[in-house]
Amino acid sequence: METNQQETIGSPQNKQCKHCKMEIPKDAKVCPYCRKKQGGKGKWIIIGVVVVLILLAAAGGDSEKAVSPDTNKAASSESTETEMVSAAVSDSVPVEEAEPEPAQSPEPTHYESGMYLVEKDIPAGEYAVFAERSLGYMEVASDSSGNFEYILCNANFSYNTIVTLEEGRYFSMTGAYAVPMAEAQIDTTGSGMFKVGVNIPAGEYKIVVDEDAAMGLRYLEVASDSSHDFASIRTNDNIESSAYISVNEGEYLTLNECHIEP
Repeated sequence: METNQQETIGSPQNKQCKHCKMEIPKDAKVCPYCRKKQGGKGKWIIIGVVVVLILLAAAGGDSEKAVSPDTNKAASSESTETEMVSAAVSDSVPVEEAEPEPAQSPEPTHYESGMYLVEKDIPAGEYAVFAERSLGYMEVASDSSGNFEYILCNANFSYNTIVTLEEGRYFSMTGAYAVPMAEAQIDTTGSGMFKVGVNIPAGEYKIVVDEDAAMGLRYLEVASDSSHDFASIRTNDNIESSAYISVNEGEYLTLNECHIEP
């Protein structure tokens, strides 16, 4: 009997009850002696694995929460430092402002050679008339007949002359162009007609002849206006070398083949 019992206990088809230690069939889930359930290791291994995963997940969440504020704080710190550096550079380095482009003066009003009816083709007023080449010609007439007796004034000039135009008159130019006196830029270093107080100041001037004078018309004249009427001439003279002349505000000085001594 003992031999059979030992063989039974040692059989690979049997196992020992965890509670009463009796030999029971290996696949028995309930001990036939103490009637208690036989629990396996697999269940506890699975439970252990689940618990470990839960703990790891919890630890990972805490780690993210712990790192996130530091990361945000570091990013905020880097942003603040960048702003401070940018502000420091902005304060220390002056910003170069673009220089405004100089305003360009408008082109003066320009009337070409031709014949004009005053107030229809050209406004009434005072004009500077400039020679386009070595000699220019201008004329003011009372009508457009072309008859000599209707010419009110005329002039030949090597640089410029000044003329006042009245409504209804006919103004002609040859080899010349006209600019309103208010817009004209007149060079006073040579021959020409100059308005005292506008182109030259009132005072006394020494007039000397041009060394390269070719026509021999060394002439000076002072007039009270720019009508070119003979009655407006206050004084005039032909000079051979030099002369002194005094001019007053509002008068007109005309020089031909002579100039004001610098």
